[in-house]
Amino acid sequence: MAATGKPYPLRLTLQGDGADATVGCSAFDDPVPTSSPPPDQTFEINALLGRSTGTA
Repeated sequence: MAATGKPYPLRLTLQGDGADATVGCSAFDDPVPTSSPPPDQTFEINALLGRSTGTA
């Protein structure tokens, strides 16, 4: 949590099942993009974790 100003979370840490992750948070007041990035700027998280998406 931020120590001053609005109490925004600054970092989230997830642990378990051998897939630990830490996510940094910032730019809280910036607008969210309304379009998807091109395929060369994305990845499938399930593929990185070796999991099936369950879709055909």
